[in-house]
Amino acid sequence: MYCAKNTICCGFAWNFRVARCCGLDLLIRPLLACVYLISPRVISAVRQLSRSVSMFSYKISAEIKLRLLEERHAEQVFDLIVEDRERHPELDKNLSLDDVKKKIKRDLALFADNKGLNVGVWEQGILAGTVRYHEIDWSNKSTELGYSVGGAFEGRGLITKTCRVLIDYAFEGLGLNRIAISCAVENQKSRAVAERLGFTQEGILRQSEWLQDHFTDIAVYGLLASEWRAKNISSSSAFL
Repeated sequence: MYCAKNTICCGFAWNFRVARCCGLDLLIRPLLACVYLISPRVISAVRQLSRSVSMFSYKISAEIKLRLLEERHAEQVFDLIVEDRERHPELDKNLSLDDVKKKIKRDLALFADNKGLNVGVWEQGILAGTVRYHEIDWSNKSTELGYSVGGAFEGRGLITKTCRVLIDYAFEGLGLNRIAISCAVENQKSRAVAERLGFTQEGILRQSEWLQDHFTDIAVYGLLASEWRAKNISSSSAFL
């Protein structure tokens, strides 16, 4: 019988036996019948989710690891933001730890819906930065890449290495066709990452964003799947 091999079904069956002793079997029996009917789909979904989550715990090297950001990481992310506020005027000076927790929850919801991804970059067990897909546009098979790194970790290639892994997964694993990067024109370090990765500057959005007390121009970069493959800088579908 299928249910005998199914831990979820077996769990419900055990609870049903307990309920019968307590006189609650008439209440649970209809629910149990529904679970038996949908259990193959439930198991399939759980297995797919398990595989997806395991993909986003990835070792780049002995020192550098990527992990899906979860609520338990909120304090570490907040500490990075506090350290970087002076260097990055685009960061909200009023951002609180609760705000960070809410943002991580939203990102996890996007991840669960297969619409986004936000990973932390750990070097020797310390959170050094984050890299993310902003919401994935499945209709047009595109997304935008965002990244940040703590000042103490700059110049080590952590973000470039992580972006290579996520770009490769976007093209080879998810089947996307285009990735964009947007950054302030004066943010030369972020622009250098995009250029090292082979992105093409596609234009400047003049006075596109309000940062603290002024409008700033935004440089827009793009990379196509065909360009990524042609340049032979793919990391061979690291997550697959």
